[in-house]
Amino acid sequence: MIIFYRKIKAKIFKNRKGVSLIEVSLALSIAATISISVLGLVSSAYRMQLKAQKLELASNLARAKMTQILSMPVLEPTNQKGVLDIPLYNGFEYELIIREENIDLAKVSQTGSLDTQINVDDQLPASVQNYKGKEKAVEDVTATGALIPIYRIIVKITFPVDNKNKNTYEVVSIKAAKQL
Repeated sequence: MIIFYRKIKAKIFKNRKGVSLIEVSLALSIAATISISVLGLVSSAYRMQLKAQKLELASNLARAKMTQILSMPVLEPTNQKGVLDIPLYNGFEYELIIREENIDLAKVSQTGSLDTQINVDDQLPASVQNYKGKEKAVEDVTATGALIPIYRIIVKITFPVDNKNKNTYEVVSIKAAKQL
């Protein structure tokens, strides 16, 4: 049987000195498919890296502005919008909102939240996200609590993700308003 196999093999491959055109085209198509897949992954990773860098710039800028505002001794209600003309922040826009509000201490003590309108999607599991407090409200809480004047400060940074799309990074904080 082995001798028969060797004779057939010798006849088939006797005049063969190279690879056929079909074998070369098959190898090239496999190599091209693999190359296109790898290049797609590399370009996707590069886009994600650029997006992450811009998000980091936006978050640093928003936190720096929030720190600056919170360190001011006196605040005034405002609503400012603008474009940053610094080369590092090319295409970045900002919005600064300072609103004077009153919070009701009785409502805060019952709900455990300063504001029931804000729904923060913080990517945490549902069991800990937007925690409002599981304890029942104490029965002897007064119907009206003291109204405390505060400033709600919102800093929004809008930054370009690519040529068409923009994202927004938002930081919200509060500061006590001083009574004169």
